[in-house]
Amino acid sequence: MRKMLHSENFGAALRNHEHPVRTPILDWHGSDADLLSLLVQRAVLGVESYTVGAAWIKLNELGRMTTEMNKKVRNPFSIKAKSGTASAYYHHLPALIHPDLSVAVIDPEFWSQLTDFYRKVRNPLFHGSHFASGDVQNAIRSFWFVEELYAWLDQWHKPEWVPGQRMTLVFKANA
Repeated sequence: MRKMLHSENFGAALRNHEHPVRTPILDWHGSDADLLSLLVQRAVLGVESYTVGAAWIKLNELGRMTTEMNKKVRNPFSIKAKSGTASAYYHHLPALIHPDLSVAVIDPEFWSQLTDFYRKVRNPLFHGSHFASGDVQNAIRSFWFVEELYAWLDQWHKPEWVPGQRMTLVFKANA
């Protein structure tokens, strides 16, 4: 995605309102602002979902997954009511594993920027708004946050499998 966003062809297609705008995953015939909004929405959904999965796996690995813990992990908003989306996913959820895993604890400066991004960009995009223009810089800045979150996740969650590598699953009758 980074390569596409930084490519001169993609930027030119948006600046010149060329349609369809061709991407590796789709040919877009709608507004440029809506395309960038969609791409950012999907990227944010991806990192939020991955965070839930990483927490679930880590708690299982540590032998701390209970029925109650499972409910909290599957719905991070239930951990602390009305705490906001960024707090639910990147503060309260990782704190179930260890308080020091919270982005707010690890990097308070980034935490401040992240909560600002969620308030000003993520939340409006998920509640009916879209970018006001097709300026690719809107998406580039948003993807920077997503990349930083994946880097944070990589610090404490390292999956055992590699995409494209065969893996074996073992199902236990009493699990």
